[in-house]
Amino acid sequence: MRDASPFGAIIVGAHGVFITWVFDVVRRLAAQAPHASVVQIDREDGILSPGKDYQIYLSNYPGPAAIDAIGRGDLSVVAVIEDPADILAFQQTILGLSHLQSIRAQTTSAVANFAIGKSDRVTLLSRDNSTDAKAVVRSIARSLQIGLGQDEIDDVVKEVAGASGGNSLEAALKQHVRDYLTPIRFSLGDGQIDQLNLARSVMDPLLAMAKGSIVRPISWPTPVFKFSGDPELPPPEVIDVAGPARTLYYGPYFHLPPNRYRVEAFLAFSEEIADVPFVLEFYGERFDDMALARARIERRKAGCYRGYFALNHADALQSLEIRLIVESGVERGQLSLIELLFFVDDNAGQMLLPSDA
Repeated sequence: MRDASPFGAIIVGAHGVFITWVFDVVRRLAAQAPHASVVQIDREDGILSPGKDYQIYLSNYPGPAAIDAIGRGDLSVVAVIEDPADILAFQQTILGLSHLQSIRAQTTSAVANFAIGKSDRVTLLSRDNSTDAKAVVRSIARSLQIGLGQDEIDDVVKEVAGASGGNSLEAALKQHVRDYLTPIRFSLGDGQIDQLNLARSVMDPLLAMAKGSIVRPISWPTPVFKFSGDPELPPPEVIDVAGPARTLYYGPYFHLPPNRYRVEAFLAFSEEIADVPFVLEFYGERFDDMALARARIERRKAGCYRGYFALNHADALQSLEIRLIVESGVERGQLSLIELLFFVDDNAGQMLLPSDA
């Protein structure tokens, strides 16, 4: 990381045990500095013009203004990374969210991750990779660069890093975070594995973006969508499409970092379906019924199909919905929506091919 930005700093991460502690550390450090001011911001909040105070922004849900400032290099960044499964457990237990609501909230927290991964003013803090609480506090202090002396930093270290369990980060979190939960790898309960793996499958590529890696595509597997036949239950892996024209799958109302994506859809059709066009459409919550992208899937034979098309996603504030639509009535047949993959791609085209083509 190079010198801190003169315009301010931002601390970003999803609601969880680790960021609760990090926010407290930042507030205590800023209280020791005469010209540092802490501001908590949400998705639609702006970034203040430079003034006499050094602005430190805390954000669980960064928005366009923060993303733009990070992209320009106007803000130093402390990116707080925690296992998506630990975030899921925290948000279910403490905030009362369902597992899909938590994953949706985590995607909202991750919309700045692409910009963070491109910035050279970033400090990454990971609960899994950090063992010494005192070292984490000192790393945060160095990242903020608000002119604190060693004695002032040591005062904060004593306040938030001292614990009866020693210097370990987990001991400090347990002692100083009211809603502390043990990391999920130490307390995995029955029936949780599928939910935890689902959270990781969606979020791990987004967290990798904050580290500068865009090799892994963002994945939306079947369980994140809703099935129109029974929206209250997880979607079946295989659905019967017999019936009138209608929407079959929809959702998941997740967020993506603003970018241009090559979207790949994997679907499977049974033998019985012949010459029935299916349409895959993308919608944003802020544009009502105006489709952001549309791809037609013309059936030729049974089997697995891979379709891909371009999606220009510019608005970090909008969640995204896909609709898989059968355009005319079907007498019989089965279909599976296996997965959608999002690749960062500046040259995405559009084509629909059998998967073995």
